[in-house]
Amino acid sequence: DCTSNPCSPNATCTNTTGSFYCTCNNGFTGNGTTCTDIDECASNPCSPNATCTNTSGSFLCACNNGFTAKATSTNTTGRFIFTSKSDFKGNGTTCNDINECASNPCSPNATCTNMTGSFLCTCNNGFTGNGTTCADIDECASNPCSPNATCTNTSGSFLCTCSNGFTKLRFLYCSMSCSSKIPVSFLASLGNGTTCADVDECASNPCSPNATCTNTTGSFFCTCNS
Repeated sequence: DCTSNPCSPNATCTNTTGSFYCTCNNGFTGNGTTCTDIDECASNPCSPNATCTNTSGSFLCACNNGFTAKATSTNTTGRFIFTSKSDFKGNGTTCNDINECASNPCSPNATCTNMTGSFLCTCNNGFTGNGTTCADIDECASNPCSPNATCTNTSGSFLCTCSNGFTKLRFLYCSMSCSSKIPVSFLASLGNGTTCADVDECASNPCSPNATCTNTTGSFFCTCNS
């Protein structure tokens, strides 16, 4: 009878009238007196984004890094025991991609792109770096402005300001490649700075009525008439 433990340690003994029978426990196979562990991982019970680990009489599904499960489910009474890797919740049989971008892992001056099981940080235009750290590019170092303008570096961009005595070439107002980086109010008053034309100060009659005005590059002079 069952008192003598005739069955496998991985089996259940059932006493009957004048006899007994052995039944392998869940997760094992055999005749009851001998029971062999079933490798549940061979049937791929876990999510494609999880790792299966066979255990004695059961198995474990753990979502891979970058994935989480839809729900947490643990069943210790049957053959399915579900666990998860550290920092990941769920049963591992169903794993969803984690949107790492939701935690803002990139630089404030970068764009985060979520990918399957990972993410990508890309520095925005006007910045350089690995995405987690982005430094401002000094566009003024490449002399993008007119020789008659002053370049001012800004965060992620730059401004061109025509020097005193110069103004923008109006017919180039809409054709300059950097115009989109310059505030409209700035363009309206000072021009785009990438191309600067000399201002004809004489047009405003700055000299005496008894003098002749001569316009020069960036300035003018008055000469009294003979």
